Amino acid sequence: MSVVDVDVQETWPVTVIEFVEHWAVQVASSTSYAADLAIPLEADEEFREILAGHELRAYHATRLLDHEGEMIRSQGLRLLTVELVEERLRMAIRAGVISAQDAGQLLVDNVFARGLAANRQNQVCLLLSDHTLRNDTRALGKLLLLWGGEAMYKESHVVRPLLAQLGRPAVVTALLDVDERSGRHKFYPALTRYFVGALLGLKRSSADVFFKSPIAPGAIERVAQPGDDWYDQFLDLPRQ
Repeated sequence: MSVVDVDVQETWPVTVIEFVEHWAVQVASSTSYAADLAIPLEADEEFREILAGHELRAYHATRLLDHEGEMIRSQGLRLLTVELVEERLRMAIRAGVISAQDAGQLLVDNVFARGLAANRQNQVCLLLSDHTLRNDTRALGKLLLLWGGEAMYKESHVVRPLLAQLGRPAVVTALLDVDERSGRHKFYPALTRYFVGALLGLKRSSADVFFKSPIAPGAIERVAQPGDDWYDQFLDLPRQ
C-alpha cells in the first residue's frame, strides 16, 4: 500500500487530489482555518473509501523507558487498557526504574483506578500531521514530559514528579490502514477539512486521531528519540 502524508502533497494519489480539489473550489476564501471549513461530515465517508488501500502517516507522542521502544517495534502500538497500564508498571519494576511502592502509587492514581478512562480506553491516540511537532508543541501537553501518558498523569498531580524522572521523549511514526470499516476511527478536525485546509494553505491546528484498532509492528515506520536526526529536526521538542 502507498503512504499518504497530509503534509506532503506529492504523496497524494490522483483520486485524493481530485477529491480534495473538488471541495477546495467550493470553500475557498470562506475562512482562514481548516477546522472551520463548511464541508459536511458526510464527505468523510466518501473520502475514506478513496483512501482505502492506502496508509495514512501519523505520529504518536509519548515517553518511553529503554525497553519500551523495542516493544513497540516488535509488538506495535497497543490499545490503551488497564492491562497495558499494569503490564508497563510490572516491566518498569523488573527493569529497576521504579520501586514496588512507586508502582503501587501509580496503580491507584491512573485514570482506570479513578474510573475516568471512558474517553481514553481501547484506542491509540495520534497526530495526523507533523504540524504540531513543528509549530505548536504546546498542544502536546505533557505527553513528552511525563511517562505513561494521560492515562497515568491526567487525573493526579501527586505522581507527576515521579513520572518526569522516567523514560525519554519519543515520537512513533505509524502508518494507519484506513479501510471500509474505518468509520469507527475518529479524526478531529474531520479528514476532509484537514486535507482541504492543507491544500489551501490555511491555518491548521493539531489534527487528533483516535484509532480504535491496534497498530501492527509492520506499520511502525520509526521510533525516534533525542539524538536521532529525524527527531532533532523538530527544534522545540524536549531533549530529555
